[in-house]
Amino acid sequence: MAAATLQQVLDASGNPVELLRNSQIGSYIYPVVPADFQNWIKEQRAWRETSVLYDQSHHMDNLFLRGSDAIRLISDTAINSTAVFPVDKAKQYVPTTASGHVIGDGILFHEAEDEYVYVGRSPAANWLLFHGETGGYANLDIEVDRRSPSRPYGHAVSRRYYRFQIQGPTAWQVIEKLNGGRSSSSSSST
Repeated sequence: MAAATLQQVLDASGNPVELLRNSQIGSYIYPVVPADFQNWIKEQRAWRETSVLYDQSHHMDNLFLRGSDAIRLISDTAINSTAVFPVDKAKQYVPTTASGHVIGDGILFHEAEDEYVYVGRSPAANWLLFHGETGGYANLDIEVDRRSPSRPYGHAVSRRYYRFQIQGPTAWQVIEKLNGGRSSSSSSST
């Protein structure tokens, strides 16, 4: 008889660590693209002493909210204020249940008049999607772009936005070199 629960599988294995190490499911490349570094120590040294480039394009959902009811949905579900939220700014979005339990968090970008993009983990994206569909928001359009690992294998990994982060003490010099020289905001902190 096959094991019916995860606990039964673990108990039957005798050694859960060996069970996982010898898994037959193959490698799990997360987040869709293989890691591009030689080893963990060199990666840690790079972001502490020089610069690294992170590809953050695949590990979070994007939820596009459009329409005059978008800000009302955001305000109705968030604990943080949206009273001051100008275009071309971003803020943390923290949705909660009616009794105050935190659902998750992410970043909300105000891209244009009545246009917002939530970037973060699926629970908060699902919360916005659910309330957007069931909460009586008549003037609201929602488009979901799931994180790449949530897509079935074999489907092209195509995102609407690709996000990269340059991090480390020499990051600003890298940005200036890529932009062909010193920018007017280079005196600001990085």
